[in-house]
Amino acid sequence: MKKLTIFTLILSMLCAAGCTAGESPSADETTDSSPTEAAETDGASDETTLGDGIGDYDFGGESFTMYTRYTDMFYPSLNVEEITGDQLNDVIYERNRELETRFNFTFDEEKYYNTVEGNDAPRVMLAAGDDTYDLITGRYLNMYNYAAEGYLIPITEVPVIDVTKPWWNTEMYQNLSIYDRHYFAVGAFNLSAYDFTHVMLFNKTMASELGVPDLYELVTSGGWTFDKFSEYGLLAFGDINGDGEYTDADRYGYTSRPSAVMPGFWIAAGVEPVTVSADGALEFTAHTNERFLDICSRVFDITRNNHIWYESLNGTPGDNQPSELFRAGGALFMDAKLYEVTKLRDSDIDFGIIPYPKYTEEQENYLSRMEGCELFVVPKTNTNPEMAGVILEAMAYESEQTVLPAYYEVMLKTKVSRDEQSSAMLDLILDHLVFDLGDTLLGTEFRDGTMNECFYENRQELVSILTEMSGVYQKVLDNFNEAFKELEA
Repeated sequence: MKKLTIFTLILSMLCAAGCTAGESPSADETTDSSPTEAAETDGASDETTLGDGIGDYDFGGESFTMYTRYTDMFYPSLNVEEITGDQLNDVIYERNRELETRFNFTFDEEKYYNTVEGNDAPRVMLAAGDDTYDLITGRYLNMYNYAAEGYLIPITEVPVIDVTKPWWNTEMYQNLSIYDRHYFAVGAFNLSAYDFTHVMLFNKTMASELGVPDLYELVTSGGWTFDKFSEYGLLAFGDINGDGEYTDADRYGYTSRPSAVMPGFWIAAGVEPVTVSADGALEFTAHTNERFLDICSRVFDITRNNHIWYESLNGTPGDNQPSELFRAGGALFMDAKLYEVTKLRDSDIDFGIIPYPKYTEEQENYLSRMEGCELFVVPKTNTNPEMAGVILEAMAYESEQTVLPAYYEVMLKTKVSRDEQSSAMLDLILDHLVFDLGDTLLGTEFRDGTMNECFYENRQELVSILTEMSGVYQKVLDNFNEAFKELEA
């Protein structure tokens, strides 16, 4: 399957001036309706050089209105209105102005805030049949609910969009479906998919003082495993003040919010608590999956039984103690989403970035947790879905050429990463992202509910606990199964 790899980004920059994505299809091949007659003239060759194969469209100066969720947890903007000197802001500005000129329309982005209007703000408009917005973006779980309730156009019915192109993540396209109903796709303009990626930070100074070998080399060689994580974590753990208590005055091998520990490791090990049946239904199988249970038991051994995890004092999702401990030099390793890493820019800690470890060396790839992402949807009230398809396809293509390289180079490699090796690690991490259904669709009940509580309270009898709760999880999944099965394929 095609992925939006960094290699693709670099290659696209090198050949942007003269390379194409192949022969551009004719107007009849790219859409069911006819674009302007200009596509049939010599002027169409100008579009061919762009490589997206869309051809010419003229939307007569119409507005394309987007309703976009804003939080402080990721980079949400699909549109910016002025040049500020920030490279990422400015490249988004330039992308959108070029698209507006090319297709004769204007972007109009309206915002709703998770702390003000709430994550479910679009529901009122959708339920009322309000056609104000051409595109809506928001929290993945809300978007699934809207699809299940019949408010959205399947992405397969939006003209022009071609999810097989490299500027769409075709792997995510498959993962986001239920009963082969495809309402969602992740394009190169969706920066939240990267912002929500979990990485492991390490204190380079502490690692050197403890005699930990070169972790970058270990990752590259394929030897960064659960066993090595345990070994080095134990080297770091110590009762520094000698009072016999485990407090923030001591030193730990690993710090993380309790809700992030289990999913980070089970995803890194390549197991899934929710699987897809032969007919496409979602099934909760963690309680009968011996490998899943073995991996969770191993995580308990490493982190809790050996005390290398810093036991947060309150364990709430917004708890900042893990970050504060790492910033103060109190932990060797730390879990972090990429957007959280930016908050450590002013830290005195010299840190590096690596992926979560593989379960064993035999595992082929390092797998990284993408804790959901923003999803865009086209509401059924959209009166011109072809316009939406043209703009989204072009925006995804242009973003692969310019926005993703800027995001990667500026936001990650320059502003966040502190050495060239961390930059290479980001290449590896972003090439193998996992959107886990137990981590997302069951985020409230399973991840932040049972698994978080069991880990924080050190309740290790997972077989009986998950078996008892399996009906609750399956009911949530069945609600989606039943709703999506009734939707048009």
